[in-house]
Amino acid sequence: MTLKVPETIQRILISSTSRFIAEYEAEGIFITHAWPGFRNDGAHVRLNEGPMSRSAYMVSFVTPELQKAAGVIIPNYENVGEWLCSLLSLLYGKRFDSHGSVQSNGMFSLPNLAQFTSLSIPNLPQNDHKERSDIAIPLDLRQIARIEPILMNKTNIEAASVVNAASKFYLQALQNAESNPEVAYLHLITAGEILANAHRPQHEDLLDENIKTILDHVRQSVPDGERAARVLANHMRQIKRRFKLAVQDLVDDHFFSKSTTAQHWFQFKSSDFADRVSAAYDIRSRYVHTGLSFGHWISPWRGMMEIQHGKPVVGDEKLAGLLAAAPTYIGLERAIRYCLLRFAEQHELFVSMPAPIA
Repeated sequence: MTLKVPETIQRILISSTSRFIAEYEAEGIFITHAWPGFRNDGAHVRLNEGPMSRSAYMVSFVTPELQKAAGVIIPNYENVGEWLCSLLSLLYGKRFDSHGSVQSNGMFSLPNLAQFTSLSIPNLPQNDHKERSDIAIPLDLRQIARIEPILMNKTNIEAASVVNAASKFYLQALQNAESNPEVAYLHLITAGEILANAHRPQHEDLLDENIKTILDHVRQSVPDGERAARVLANHMRQIKRRFKLAVQDLVDDHFFSKSTTAQHWFQFKSSDFADRVSAAYDIRSRYVHTGLSFGHWISPWRGMMEIQHGKPVVGDEKLAGLLAAAPTYIGLERAIRYCLLRFAEQHELFVSMPAPIA
């Protein structure tokens, strides 16, 4: 019997600020708990819900046998951990972090455990030990079976690529929320943009009424007007409008009935939701053009509120108005996750489970 490490079995350590039960196993992949040693006096602190909460999980998966030869590059599978963490974060609405390889290509590796000394806000929906309020996935590793089509690459490739790309920015938002809320907010908008480009391709309804009137005039008054109008329309498509309409399409009454905050004046309302989403995009645009900081006003450190109550006091009057209208990080995060999961559901990226995803 050899004790050498199999070259075709890779192991990556991941963790979450939340807490999960059970384990997940499918063909070629196994995810289970990585327990702290009994002599680790501080381990019990991380197992309980609180600022130090963090639980570790070992991801093991099988890879093809490596044909060794001159010029053959040994693959690095650490990106698999990052990819998996982004999908799990989207599925559960919880923060996950990848710490790198523990075993790779027949060698042992040292993971990066720096995150185990970091603090988090324990009552944030992404950190607490309760399932999310709107699309509630039990905190059970067996629920990973919901994303098997993506994990096993057995689904719509184009739709899966959208979810993979958007979930990467969604995870980065969760990871930056407490230390750099401004960056987290921008990552959420980027995730929404990726989603909007797929859900709302370039259609006529992305143009406002004034632009439509001008294009009609071009069609009727200019030689080859139809072609000229089409060229102009392709340049005038409003990215912000696409973003707004995509999010508006994907939310429903259920979303508004499952707020993360108890105070009704801090909750999303269906009557002005689309305008608030639009204001979030405007904040990103204003930040890009002016560099004016806004992180303090949308930060999760300010409490569990999805929208502002009152008008922030900032030097730039335009920015103050946008901040008053836009969702906070708490609100935007919930909206983007909800839309991404609805998009995935519409494109059958999840398999059927005993409890429906809605």
